[in-house]
Amino acid sequence: MAYGIYNAYHKSILHATTNWLEKYCNETGSSGPSDTSHDLPFSDIIHVIILPNFSETLETLCETLDVLASHTMALTQYKICLAMEETEFGSKQKALVLMRLYSDSFFEIVYTIHPANLPGEIRGKSSNVAWAAKEMAHNAADGLKGRHSHEIVTIVDADTCFAEDYFTSVTYHYCTATPEQRKMLMFMPPTVFDRNLNQVPAFVRIYDIGWSIGVMSNFHDSSIIKFPCSAYSISMDLCVTVNFWDTTPEAIGEDFHMYLKCLFSTQGRVIVKTIFSPASCCNVEGIGNGISGYLDGLKAKLIQSIRHMWAALDIGYILRRILLGVLAPEYDLMVNQSSIADDKLIPNRSKFGGLTFKLFVNLIHRALEAQTLIGQAFLFMLFSLIIIPSGGSHGYIWNLLTTSSVHPYVELISKISAFTQLLILIPNVLILIYYQKYHKFVGFERWILQPMDKKESLTINSKSKFFQRSHLSKANKNFKVSRLGRRPTLFSERSLKKQFVEGLFTPIFVGVLYYLIPVFFCQIKQLFTDKLDYQVAGKPTVYNSNVSSGSDNNLELLLTKNMNDINSGNDGSINASANNLNNIVITLHQNDFNAEGNDLVEVLSDEGYGGSDTSFCSKI
Repeated sequence: MAYGIYNAYHKSILHATTNWLEKYCNETGSSGPSDTSHDLPFSDIIHVIILPNFSETLETLCETLDVLASHTMALTQYKICLAMEETEFGSKQKALVLMRLYSDSFFEIVYTIHPANLPGEIRGKSSNVAWAAKEMAHNAADGLKGRHSHEIVTIVDADTCFAEDYFTSVTYHYCTATPEQRKMLMFMPPTVFDRNLNQVPAFVRIYDIGWSIGVMSNFHDSSIIKFPCSAYSISMDLCVTVNFWDTTPEAIGEDFHMYLKCLFSTQGRVIVKTIFSPASCCNVEGIGNGISGYLDGLKAKLIQSIRHMWAALDIGYILRRILLGVLAPEYDLMVNQSSIADDKLIPNRSKFGGLTFKLFVNLIHRALEAQTLIGQAFLFMLFSLIIIPSGGSHGYIWNLLTTSSVHPYVELISKISAFTQLLILIPNVLILIYYQKYHKFVGFERWILQPMDKKESLTINSKSKFFQRSHLSKANKNFKVSRLGRRPTLFSERSLKKQFVEGLFTPIFVGVLYYLIPVFFCQIKQLFTDKLDYQVAGKPTVYNSNVSSGSDNNLELLLTKNMNDINSGNDGSINASANNLNNIVITLHQNDFNAEGNDLVEVLSDEGYGGSDTSFCSKI
């Protein structure tokens, strides 16, 4: 992990200071993005950006869309898909408002509405993304045959933001790959919690930082297994070939599961590129202020952690795919790329579900490590500290359990374990130091160093010392950073001193609350069911969001009541009422246009937006 964060920090600097279009031109001999002398011009790539959301505030969605709209390629290469849920009251109206606001900001902006209660599906991100991706692929001019031949699907949570160089780097890697490789490409960024880190309890903060570091630890060059986390990209060809995302209970961890599906369906040939322009994420927040808000924040994180650990079902999925690979090698094998050169170089794929032995061992180890082994090791360490006498102590709990003395070998192992834990402090200190450097560079320094226009400079908080050029690290002051676009409005400053204090006093409590309890809760509950009620985690609201970038006519959007305030039924459905509807007032300041409630649908439909079919992919 220490090497992982060290690597991520230096690779992030290298990535930010690379002009990816220039690099493409130099390697291909092209004169520009539209030069057809190369087999695939830079400007021919279409980015299908899917935003799955449920009960997210309009301000949150506008913040994400504002950031995307500030990118150079937005008008010519970004297709935005607002993946809405039928179970959310007012989801269609919300999508129509956003389409109206951003119709002039992207190459295309559409919405899909995922129907409720489809047979065999579980409610959650995976089923919504699967529906949206299928709609985006099938609703081209002539269906699948008529879709654009070079599309890359990017999954972005409603509160997650990407800098422009993420998409330019993805475009570069896709264009410079061979035609065969393009059909099995995935792109994975590290994460950074740099938005509301200081507004959440320390336990939540430390857990999320640890989660972020854990993700980065599997992105070093020598790692042959790379798990995505939350936001990632995948070629549309690969999506279609593997029949999109699964929607069964075991797919609740949609990112990890989709990677596994692609890995097995391509017999381990899926190509994963790490893009060191991180996904900017928000921490989970509770509802309310003071003690009640603090406790609700802890509860919200616990619910999210249980959902994350529910992905232990994927261990069963791995074993099933390996077993099927042995007993029925052709079962569910969706990719037949006999032209790939490594067929002759890598023998005996069929023995392990199409995977090589090395890949098989690494996959099993990484999956068990992420979902079970750390919990078992942490529990063993905790009980050893509590039960086994040490340092001449009498061992009260030990004496309650037995009258025998501690075996010399047990004492020896206990001492070795304690010494090892002391040694671990050294890499942990390095992790904290380099995470602070990483957080400072990707969250603040690169944004100051990029070339900015007037609009983008307004998103940088000049009152914060973290956004002053004088606060730049000496080693980074002279870097020339490529264009990043608009920075998200929210930001959280971090100090190394605070990080050390929290890192010293909170890990045991964090490990018990957000790892040990969720791991064993899930493992016990999964003995009886594979279904988990998917609950969307609460995220911060961006107030006074600047949505004017969505139109040249200076549209202003006001939401007088948060959509989350609508009552939710126990079955997960939304109980709408006339009072609920009247509380949601959306005002659009353009040509004195005002709409309230369902009137909005009629007005926008008259202008060519909308439709009545919930499965209809509405397109501008």
